[in-house]
Parts: sequence; structure tokens; C-alpha cells
Amino acid sequence: MSSRQRPARHWAGYALIIAGAVLAMMSVALHLSEHSATVSVPPVRTFGPMIQPAPSPTGPARHPTGESRGVPTSITLRHGASATVVPVGIRADRSLMLPSADLVGWWIGGGQPGYPTGATVLAGHLDDDQGRLGALATIGSLGRNDPIVVRTMTGTVHYRVVSVLTYSKSQLPPSLFAAAGPRRLVLITCGGDYTPGQGYADNVVVTAQPAWAVTARRRRRLRRTRGRPPRLAPPRPGG
Repeated sequence: MSSRQRPARHWAGYALIIAGAVLAMMSVALHLSEHSATVSVPPVRTFGPMIQPAPSPTGPARHPTGESRGVPTSITLRHGASATVVPVGIRADRSLMLPSADLVGWWIGGGQPGYPTGATVLAGHLDDDQGRLGALATIGSLGRNDPIVVRTMTGTVHYRVVSVLTYSKSQLPPSLFAAAGPRRLVLITCGGDYTPGQGYADNVVVTAQPAWAVTARRRRRLRRTRGRPPRLAPPRPGG
């Protein structure tokens, strides 16, 4: 994986990148290493390009839980490791234009953090051509319920990890990128064995859901279990 020139961080630049994106993306591919084969994803419905709206007089739109929706600007993982997030599009060959290894790319065909449905996809290099670890290099060590914090142009969204999986690059599920389904954060980097000239064999994928949703689900499970009579072992026959 090679380093790339650090993109400009001005909000105006963000808007230009997003406004210039393809209006309809029927498929997308992730190219998580300069030396790896492009990973094709079957056609999925995308959100299309998004431009951060101007704040309303009453403030940004918020979910009843207090989280606000917006273009992501940084991510913080467990133990405080953090990185800047920049919007990225796709190349002519439909590979994702990832930034340098110390940055994380937000796919503009996906959703924004806090969006009511679908996936917010953040991807990054495992390392660079100098062997320096990338911003998402440690996501494979995350555990269930570990916190992830994403800051946006309008606020902060808190997530909890629900799964950490490894896929062969040829078998990356299209559902990871879908605009439908529960709101979720999807982090992707490379993993597995490295072959010179071909790159890494796998993708490490972390899926997280808003912290409030994970907590609400846990409470529902507790309510269902309360009030149930305790299970008793059946009596043993005498004799």
C-alpha cells in the first residue's frame, strides 16, 4: 500500500468533492491496496452524493436520542486512537480513492453518521509502502460492545461494535454498502496473508450500531427474561 498526498481539509473542498460525485452509482469496488486486486461489489442502491446542508435557525436535525447527522470529520477507536476522516469517491475503474494511510476515507455513496437507515462506510489502508500502520490497522482487535466515536460537521455519534469479521476480497458482501436496513457504521481495511504483487488476501470488516440502539436492544432482552420462572431440572426417577 502506498501513501498518497494528503487532501485539502477545507469544508469548501469537501463540498466540491461531494457535489462532483457520480449521481447514480449502481456498483462500487474497494481498492484497499495499491497492489491488491479490485474487489467488485454487486449492484447496490446507494444514497448518492450528499452535500452538508446549511444549519437551520433551530440547529441541525437530531434524532430523539440527541445524535445529529452530518459529514464525518474524525473517528476515535478504543484506547483513544483517532484519525481524520475525509470524503472519497471512486475512480474510473470503480475502485475507492483512499487517502494516505494515516487518514480514513468516507465513501460519499454511503450514508452520513446519524442517517436514519443504511450504512456509513469508512475505509482505510492497513499500512503504507514504508511499513507504517494505517489509521484502521487495529480494528481487527476490537471486541463486541467496544466504543467508536465519529465526529461530524454538526455533532458526535457514538457507536458500539456488534461484529468483527474477515472476508476474502472476492466475497465481500454487498449488504455492507446497502442504503437499506438498520443504521450502522462499517469500517473496512485489509487483512490476511500478503502476497507480493497481489496484496492482502482479505478484508477485515467491523460493523457497529449507534450506542443508544445497542443499549435499547439490551434492555428489551432483559425485560423479556424478567418474570420468567426459573428453569428447574426435571426430577430424577426413584429406584
